[in-house]
Amino acid sequence: MIVSITAITFFLGGAGFANSVLFRDVPASAWYQPAVQHLANLGVIKGYPDGTFRPEQNVTRAELAQTLHNFYLALEREKTAEAVEDQLVINAVANALPSVVVVENGDRLGSGFFVDGKRVITAAHVVEGSNAVVVGTITGKRYSAQVVKRSETLDLALLDVKTTETAKPVRFASSYRVGQTVIAIGHPQGLTYSVTRGIISHTDRAVDGFSGHYLQFDTPVNPGNSGGPLIDLTGKVVGLVVFKGSDTGIEGLGFAVRAEDIRRFLGT
Repeated sequence: MIVSITAITFFLGGAGFANSVLFRDVPASAWYQPAVQHLANLGVIKGYPDGTFRPEQNVTRAELAQTLHNFYLALEREKTAEAVEDQLVINAVANALPSVVVVENGDRLGSGFFVDGKRVITAAHVVEGSNAVVVGTITGKRYSAQVVKRSETLDLALLDVKTTETAKPVRFASSYRVGQTVIAIGHPQGLTYSVTRGIISHTDRAVDGFSGHYLQFDTPVNPGNSGGPLIDLTGKVVGLVVFKGSDTGIEGLGFAVRAEDIRRFLGT
């Protein structure tokens, strides 16, 4: 059905109705009655001064009402879905934040996260050239840490942290898929504990010039995010951020070491 702009303008923007509006020519048994009732209560459509709706006039009023009804229902479902996902993101970040740390290597800064009460994992290039670094927690405390294991191939490094706090380790996701929402937590450009959101673009990406296969994602990341977690909506780690495409014109091209590769590195 094609409806002219004039017709749409005519039917929209009327005064609102009370909680219940009944048109005497719209029987309760009519297939379009719920749509007419709903839109009338919202003030989207209105009847004529004699109390009629005239649903069959030009054969399009009932169809238009149903179409608008469907449109509003779709908007409501979308808003509900967005609100649910937003809350999931909020919960996931709140769950993961206590596990995330700042890794300081001289004048270089990166990210990392606790994998158990005393050990932090980060990207190997974050601790390049050093066996001792400083780890800062979200509580504001800073601790010395020793590099006890590293893999240049995977770009992973494990740190033994001399912490007096009870650290909260992350949990690793057992599965993930393309299109799934993911969240990066890190310290881009020194802006500590920044959070960005995106999706997984590929789960097994080989990249020229790099060994191994990576999780590709479009979540915005920048220098300082390296070594930080990429988490799902349950707060579980799906990957560890290691690099991104940075040539002119490239956007949304990030890469992370996959959860299963991290676990193999840890021997768990």
